Amino acid sequence: LRADLPAAALAEAYLTLPVIVQGRVLADIPSLRLDRQGRFSHVEGVVGWLNAASGLPEPLPLGDLRATLTATEAGHLEAVIRDQGGPLFAEGTAGLAPDGAYQLRLRLGTREGARRELSQALSFMGRPDAEGRIPLNLSGRF
Repeated sequence: LRADLPAAALAEAYLTLPVIVQGRVLADIPSLRLDRQGRFSHVEGVVGWLNAASGLPEPLPLGDLRATLTATEAGHLEAVIRDQGGPLFAEGTAGLAPDGAYQLRLRLGTREGARRELSQALSFMGRPDAEGRIPLNLSGRF
């Protein structure tokens, strides 16, 4: 599976927040297999958000983000998320269970040269940890 989509189209389909999203989402997933129960039996691939930007009233540059996809022994899809050195520091994981339950566990921050507005926006998400990173934990069901 290969895809190249505007990030705005994905945001419009899945987000209920009023936010401007820019950039391109590229997916390169050469292998994705599900078993008869809908569990992920094998996944190999990468999804990237290139020239990522998001915000209101104007989008703030975030840089490039990358998620490396695998399947867990429990049949879940797992993504290891890392920034690629832009203004936004991001590291963490995301998981998707066969029943549609998802979880997102990230640590976010800014790098030198990031716009002040990005730091301000991140401060609304929570308190920084001992390393100055803001933990973001989301879960739900699709």
